[in-house]
Amino acid sequence: MLRLLLLVLLAIPSLASAQENRLKSNRTTHDGDVRRYLSYAPRAANFGAAPRPLIVVLHGGGGTARQISRGTKRRFDQLADQLGFYVVYPNAIGKMWDTGGGFISQNLSPRRDDLGFIERVIDETSAQHSIDRSRVFATGISRGGHASFMVACRSSKVLAIGVVAMNLPVHLTEACRRARAKGLVLINGTDDPIVPYGGGRIIALGKPRDFVHPVEETLSVFGKRNGCGRAPAPRRIDRANDGTVVDQQTWRCRGAPMSLLKVVGGGHTWPSERSILPERVVGRVSRDIVATDEIVRFFLSIK
Repeated sequence: MLRLLLLVLLAIPSLASAQENRLKSNRTTHDGDVRRYLSYAPRAANFGAAPRPLIVVLHGGGGTARQISRGTKRRFDQLADQLGFYVVYPNAIGKMWDTGGGFISQNLSPRRDDLGFIERVIDETSAQHSIDRSRVFATGISRGGHASFMVACRSSKVLAIGVVAMNLPVHLTEACRRARAKGLVLINGTDDPIVPYGGGRIIALGKPRDFVHPVEETLSVFGKRNGCGRAPAPRRIDRANDGTVVDQQTWRCRGAPMSLLKVVGGGHTWPSERSILPERVVGRVSRDIVATDEIVRFFLSIK
């Protein structure tokens, strides 16, 4: 029994290492800039040649494609092998996405077309692999969540988004109100010290950033667009003694689906991730849910 346990423990890091070795580095030229992204393909033998979904994972401000792959414990790649979807991790120039408007983007020099770059990554991946173009999704944390809202409201290439630690940015309000219905799963901490759950101005490391709507208004904009009914009663999830609980709500909608995972006591973090910054800066990491699993489950439930 001890020998078997040792073999299992030894296999875990080697499996993670093998998955990282299967991350492919890609480069492309967009709008005059050389851009880079990582891609991960599921083991084709497990799923045949049928077109598969694609998930675009967008890192936060100051992060990188490889950092978010490791920070989420390579869980997207593990689930890709189990469930049969492709994953891409684009890199922002200077580790900061240009979301087309708002305080940060207006002060970037030079400006860059990150919406066009993300769409190019989707197109190139679809040209190289058997991708179901009707089932492309985007997800991200913080500034990557901001970029996910941009893609949902200004592009026709994604079916749904998963946003962690970010509310709807004010500068995207009208674009999101006018856009066609898109699925949304939102995972936000009530004690986020950077992006206020109740809306207002983002304050990152003492510096003022963009303005965001409250979570309730974010859900209202998407709920009206998606044809969702009244707010359902929340289901409480409390699996870990970590100072947080999660209240989950899933709406009945005529159009695209919508779900909220409200992390009560949670901070500016990806639940069950490896946080880059200390708790005193970003708040608590909840262990009650695995955010990656919740996002993938939500995406793949949409047909």
